[in-house]
Amino acid sequence: SKKALADLQDQLRLLKKDLANKDTLVQESTSMKDANKHVHFEPDRYDPLSGLDRTSLAAARRELDQCRMKIDGLTHDLRETTIKLAAKDERINELKNENDSIKREHDLISQANNQLRLRVHELESNVNSYDSVANKSTLTISSMQKDAKEKQDQLLELQARIRYI
Repeated sequence: SKKALADLQDQLRLLKKDLANKDTLVQESTSMKDANKHVHFEPDRYDPLSGLDRTSLAAARRELDQCRMKIDGLTHDLRETTIKLAAKDERINELKNENDSIKREHDLISQANNQLRLRVHELESNVNSYDSVANKSTLTISSMQKDAKEKQDQLLELQARIRYI
């Protein structure tokens, strides 16, 4: 779109130059007076342009008007293109800022995710340690219950002997 903008500016510059040239021609043709010509009262004298000059002048004016209209159109197109370009540049900047914000948010989430993974690993290690301790405790309890049962059996046996004696 910058190329299109440059092309429009070039066209506008050329048309303005062409317009200036045609303005000069129109002014020259309307101010044509022969200083050496002897003045007679002639009806054509009050009309400084001959038929051919008048036709050329009218054609030049039409062409000049067309050039002006074309310049106005190109100027309008140039303004619209410039506005659109500015809006697109603004949108690009907004999207860049949004992208940067999303990247920062992603980095923060990744960092939090890594911290949570470390915490999960730590908790899993703790759970394994607790399971190991629980298994040892269960074995110890079972062993103590077995010892207590044996002691209870010995106590009952001793009580039975004492009664027997």
